[in-house]
Amino acid sequence: MDFSYSKTDLIYQPQCFDDEVQNNFDKKLEDSFQKSMDAGMLRYIQPKGANEIKVIKASNGCTMVAEFNNNRGFNKRARDPFPSVSIPFNEDKFNFNKIKKEEILFELKPEDNLQGRGEIIQALVNISPINFCHNLYVIDPKKNLPQRLTKEACRVAFDLVRLSNSPGFRTMFNSLQAWASVNHLHIHSMNVPYQLGMDVCPSLPLQKSEKTGHDSINGKIRQMDPSRTLFDGFVLNSKSEDDIDEIVILMEKMVKYFHDNEIPYNVVWSRGSDVNAKGELENSLVRVLIWPRFSGEGLLPHPAFDNACAELDGHLPIKTREEFDKLTGESALARLHTSKLSKEKFDSILNDFAKF
Repeated sequence: MDFSYSKTDLIYQPQCFDDEVQNNFDKKLEDSFQKSMDAGMLRYIQPKGANEIKVIKASNGCTMVAEFNNNRGFNKRARDPFPSVSIPFNEDKFNFNKIKKEEILFELKPEDNLQGRGEIIQALVNISPINFCHNLYVIDPKKNLPQRLTKEACRVAFDLVRLSNSPGFRTMFNSLQAWASVNHLHIHSMNVPYQLGMDVCPSLPLQKSEKTGHDSINGKIRQMDPSRTLFDGFVLNSKSEDDIDEIVILMEKMVKYFHDNEIPYNVVWSRGSDVNAKGELENSLVRVLIWPRFSGEGLLPHPAFDNACAELDGHLPIKTREEFDKLTGESALARLHTSKLSKEKFDSILNDFAKF
């Protein structure tokens, strides 16, 4: 039932959607999801490739993928109100220690050469999936950790993307007030077999070097190019296992900043490319995209889509036929931007991150 892996299983490679070949990890995920669906664990049947797809572009050329699923929007678990981004775990509320054992697909077992991933990593079926093989991962469920991104969860999210041979496999995190529905530490994974514009969104240094005029003062935390992104945010690019610890430490600082300042946030890990400081294209990156945003607390679900992690990344699960048919790149962008921070607030965060 377990899935063991080591450093040699964590792959950096270009996104290539022309000749996708599943590896053992991909097959394990799909087979486990299918068995869970066949056993009646899902709230509705979600066959592979069943959802209708529409590819749209924003005016800046950024590609989005709309996916019609009229089950998800009306059958998912209702969100509890979250008056803060930081709320302690409450065992009386729904949490992943209360699920049926059949919802646990398997446990991931990093080998001894991979530290800092937690003691237990459970892969769970999402009983209200957006698409086929939409799964959840809970890190150390018995420790009763709240929905605050940890170093361990960051490392697991990086691992999952690198374990998969599917170029459109992505892992995701929603904070409280950013459309998380359960206050128990977990991340999502989905496979969308299309390149999204955010996978290849160029990044910029947070500040210019006074000496050279172009080198980044902090080379790891970078700003998504405002002219190319769907939504203002930050990106950190990983080229190898050697830079994961540095990135995770910086992400921990960013997360602490968000919680200290009551700023909701969404995060996506994906394969992709970016141009380095020398102007060279690096196309075998694993990227982590981080969006501070306006709170979604108190908002009712929208008939088109809600602004959570997948949506800010350009994957838009649409709930009704009417909204799917009329959706355009510009209407999608306008909907996303209802969650944007003011320019002054975002610039303040950017200036503070440049000091990390």
